[in-house]
Parts: sequence; structure tokens; C-alpha cells
Amino acid sequence: MEILQSEIDELEEEALSKNKYSDNELLEIFPEAIPCLKRKLGFLKMEVKAREFEVLKLLSRIYSRTLQNSFAQWFYLEVVKVLRCEDIDDSKKEISKLKFLLFPPKEIKGKITPTEIQRAKDRDFHDLLEFNRQGFAFCPFHQEKTKSFHLYKNKCKCFGCGKSVDTIQFIMETKGLTFPEAVMELSK
Repeated sequence: MEILQSEIDELEEEALSKNKYSDNELLEIFPEAIPCLKRKLGFLKMEVKAREFEVLKLLSRIYSRTLQNSFAQWFYLEVVKVLRCEDIDDSKKEISKLKFLLFPPKEIKGKITPTEIQRAKDRDFHDLLEFNRQGFAFCPFHQEKTKSFHLYKNKCKCFGCGKSVDTIQFIMETKGLTFPEAVMELSK
């Protein structure tokens, strides 16, 4: 049994008008709804353009009729903004949501999150280098006979060469890694 295109369109309109499901839920339940959502997107764009044109017409009428009275001009402008532009803003938000849903941004491979960066910074230096009880170790950045690389609040400073690093900088410089590579290494 074949379903006619008009019946499909009617069902789509009914589903959209009832607004039983959000667009996201509709797409999860019924992936074939993409063409329907694209039509909705096109309709919303046309609706916004029509409303913007209507607002421009109203504004031009206000300017032409109330040039003498600046208060009346201001008042009518505010009324138009409040009554008409809120609808336009709502429609533009809906358009943005639909665009994001239909055309999601591509994921960037190798992108690191702030959580991963914080996890890398919080990594215990004792996992990376051996310190004595006083918190000193041999500095990996220069040759020395006495331990002068001091650990304090998960940061290290060498009193011999003056180098000061956190865990990410330490891994970057000792292993020759880039920032993202060091973060990924530490957040494992």
C-alpha cells in the first residue's frame, strides 16, 4: 500500500502543529524526519523575513506620521520593538536550533577540554619525578650534584637554573611534546 505525498505532508503538519515531541526527539525517534525539519527551517526563515518586512513598514509609517512629536515617535517605536521583534527573536532562536540539529558542527580531532587540562595540571609531580622528604629532586633541565628542583603546591622551581614549571610544562620540556600532547599524556 503506497502512501501519497499529500498524506505524508498532512501527517508532518499535524505532528509539527501538535508539538508533541521536540525536534531533537523527533529526529531520534524518526530519522527520516530530516526533510520535514528542513522544510520547517525554510518556513521559519520565510516567516522571519516577512515579519522583518512588516516591522520595517510599521516603522516607516511611524516616522512619517509622528515626525513632529518625538515622544510619540519613541513610544510607537518601543511598542513595535516589543510586540513584533520578540516574535522575530524567538523564530531566529528556533532557526539556530534547527540548523544545529540538522547540520551539527564537525568534531575536531585532538581537541582538549578544560577538564582534561585541569586534570593534567592536578597530576601529582611524584608520579613524574622522585622527590626526597623535603620536596627536592635533581633538576632535569641542567646537570647538578645537589638536588635543587623544589616541589611546592604541585609546581616546581629549580634554585640552580631558575626554571619554574607546572606538570604540563614539565612534560612538554622533558619529552619534547606539544601542549595538547602533554595534556593527553598527563590526563591518561
